[in-house]
Amino acid sequence: MKKRIFLVDFDRTISDRDTTDAILERHNPDLLVSTRKMFRKGEIDIKKYLQILVESLSMTEKEFEKEIAVGIEIDSFFKDFFQKNPEIRIVSAGTYHNVMSNLKKAGIEFPKEHIYSNMLKFQGKMKG
Repeated sequence: MKKRIFLVDFDRTISDRDTTDAILERHNPDLLVSTRKMFRKGEIDIKKYLQILVESLSMTEKEFEKEIAVGIEIDSFFKDFFQKNPEIRIVSAGTYHNVMSNLKKAGIEFPKEHIYSNMLKFQGKMKG
């Protein structure tokens, strides 16, 4: 029997909200609106979209990890699904920090190597 691997999106699938939108709605809502318009018009790609938004936050890694999980809930069925189906890969257009910070808050130990997302670089303060 072939091994099944489940590919699961994070924002609005495992989480109840888009994690990047949630943090920007609290810290820089005007930039979120204007950057979203540029993205939807095709003026910028997803990497540039994330770069503009996360760099505007000017947070350390610890500050970001704490803030990105505020007001986010993980689907109540995901933990059970993961325990029954350990061959899950999370694929996200968001960032690795968004995913890991929220799973950690929910008490879910998920293998780092099974997350495919954008990486942030922190050099004191955040850089996309």
